[in-house]
Amino acid sequence: MTTHYDRNLFWLLVQRIALISIGLVYVLWIPRLLGPELFGSFTLLFSVLMGAMIFTELGAQSTLSRCLPRHPSMTAVLFKAYAYRQWALSILFALGAFGIGVRMQGGDLLTGLLFASTVLLGCGGQIFYAVPLAKGHGARWGMSFVVRRLLGLGAVALGFRCGGWKGILVGLLLVELTVCLIGAFWSREDWRRPRRSISPKRFGYLFRFGLEYQLAGIFLLLWRYAGEWSVKGLTDNAEFVGYYALAMGIYVAAEAALQQLGAFSAPYLRRAGSGDEMLPMLTRRTCWLFVPGFLGVLLSFWLREPFVRVLAGEDYLPAAQLLPWMAAALCVYLPVPLFQARMLAEGRSRLHRLTSFARLGLFMAAVIPAVSFLKWQGVAAAMLLSNLGYTGMLCWRLKKGPTSKV
Repeated sequence: MTTHYDRNLFWLLVQRIALISIGLVYVLWIPRLLGPELFGSFTLLFSVLMGAMIFTELGAQSTLSRCLPRHPSMTAVLFKAYAYRQWALSILFALGAFGIGVRMQGGDLLTGLLFASTVLLGCGGQIFYAVPLAKGHGARWGMSFVVRRLLGLGAVALGFRCGGWKGILVGLLLVELTVCLIGAFWSREDWRRPRRSISPKRFGYLFRFGLEYQLAGIFLLLWRYAGEWSVKGLTDNAEFVGYYALAMGIYVAAEAALQQLGAFSAPYLRRAGSGDEMLPMLTRRTCWLFVPGFLGVLLSFWLREPFVRVLAGEDYLPAAQLLPWMAAALCVYLPVPLFQARMLAEGRSRLHRLTSFARLGLFMAAVIPAVSFLKWQGVAAAMLLSNLGYTGMLCWRLKKGPTSKV
């Protein structure tokens, strides 16, 4: 199992290097192309799409990653059950996205239709990648991020050049369609008619388990985008949102790599029973991440202005003030993906939900006092404080191991 883990981890790391490279091109190109104000508005629009994807997933990935490693015969029936639910919720959220798109463009129905179609495909297509991840094929799961980022880069740039906002939405729609079709092809074996059914009681238990994890994901999503909306609400300046979005984009790219490591490791921990076979290895590998983490904090103090100048140009130079805070917050976050993998493997959904809510609560409690002292940069300081509390709570609650048998 360790060999299979290492092989998939290798390809996942290759994909992550590709994602970072594409992300650098994105940061170098897109903010300059759109400008601070339009880039800030685009970030707010994109946050709606990401939010819809989180809300419609409702813990399917977590539930399948916990159930299928020990019960592979349930693959077809669980895929069918979750696929129906996922696409039904996606249709509902697409209707809401239609209204948002129409309102953003002053009653333009075509904009609303394009945005609604993008949300429908982006939300519904997630189920095609949840099953490969649960089966231990993390490389296929990670490929969805590479394809979405690579095609999205060209779609946004080319779409903006050709048709402004409508061109961007057409490009995003084609990207989500491509990602959905690739996932459907890879999961075609799971479309077969299930040979067995799942009882309503059993599915209800799995649904509640996934919903608890999804609530934690919703809290994490709110924490992720609370910064942009806090800057907007406290300053009423779209340019400041653009500066914050640039710095936050750098942070999120690094955090997403760590989260992929945790999500990828959870099925292996689950298959290993209590996780004793895999946990020491994962702990050692996580410890090595602190070395580049501390180096990143130091470099963010010394090279922050040249870094932003090279990445996004002089127009985004105020974003350099946020990078030390972001680097420190990321360094504090380093062990969290291992904790999240343990919580999923051990079935500790309540702990995951409570700590995620506490992280959001700490941010909301700290953001106004921080802004009063540090002005708009205080939003990044509040993010660091919330990460400190979140990591500390997880360390304290997980130090004694699982409270119940897996």
